[in-house]
Amino acid sequence: MQNPVTGSGGMLVGVVDEVGPSSPLGLRVGDRIATLVSLTLTPLVITDGLARWDGRSEQVPCEGHAILFARSIAAVLPDDLPPELSLAVLDVCGAPALTPASSPPRPPSHPATPPWPAPPRPPPPAARRRRPPPLPRTAGART
Repeated sequence: MQNPVTGSGGMLVGVVDEVGPSSPLGLRVGDRIATLVSLTLTPLVITDGLARWDGRSEQVPCEGHAILFARSIAAVLPDDLPPELSLAVLDVCGAPALTPASSPPRPPSHPATPPWPAPPRPPPPAARRRRPPPLPRTAGART
């Protein structure tokens, strides 16, 4: 599955089984985590054939394993949040938040506005609308 708007392949919630000796992620065996990068970037093996998924939910319960790399981003989840809620709250939100910090500065010639047109602005409230100037009076006109 891939979101056609964001390009995200989703994210996962799981429990850490093993940590490499030089891993910079700060994870420990037994930590319940959510990955904050798209699954399109995560090697993943699903071992249960998606037996518990009914095909109608955007959250897919499954068994399997994944490999996270040194550049992966993962969050340790609090024990008092159900995994489904954790997924809904985080939903790959960490990756975009880190983009400005890890991206090179934008060159001065780069446009600051997006390439698509901005939506039209709503008109100001009636009290703040400027009235047009009065029409000039002509000689002999009655008021």
